[in-house]
Amino acid sequence: MFATRHFVIATVLLTAACMSLTVNAQAAAKPDPLSQSFDKVLSQFALQFLAVSKAMPSEKYDFTPATLRLAGADYKGVRTFAAEVKHVAEMNFVIYSVMSGLKPDMDMDSIRDLKSKDEIISALSRSFAYGHRALLTLNAGNSGEMPPDSHGMTKAGIAAYVMVHDADHYGQLSEYLRMNGIVPPQSRK
Repeated sequence: MFATRHFVIATVLLTAACMSLTVNAQAAAKPDPLSQSFDKVLSQFALQFLAVSKAMPSEKYDFTPATLRLAGADYKGVRTFAAEVKHVAEMNFVIYSVMSGLKPDMDMDSIRDLKSKDEIISALSRSFAYGHRALLTLNAGNSGEMPPDSHGMTKAGIAAYVMVHDADHYGQLSEYLRMNGIVPPQSRK
């Protein structure tokens, strides 16, 4: 009887300890609400940006408004469609790296040398995947920190900035599509 009673008590205590560890592990694994919010925005935005990037035919990836020769318009030095997409991919790696401290998983110098639409889209996709990983490092406790090379911005500010930066280029790419008679995917809905 004594052994049975101790066995029952030991089993109850062991079960309680395991449940406590499980609850603690689940709490630790649960992403921070701030990180989740930014990640949801990035998920939606990445889909839209990738759709715009894929909508331009390969043969028009070198398009720039300068080729239109519009009277009174000065498009000298404006990036091509491909250069715009490559710029966003590169800057995603740069900016999210500053925010998170994570090392980019792609050689950023190689992005500028990409030529084909498929290569450029792949780099863009990788940059958004990297952004998701970087955003997982953001939480309420560190969102107010100013990382080195942040130009006086907090981690949360950097997370917001990269999306504003990308949105600016999304708008440019949408106009490039329209200049080529293509309705941007988000406008088709």
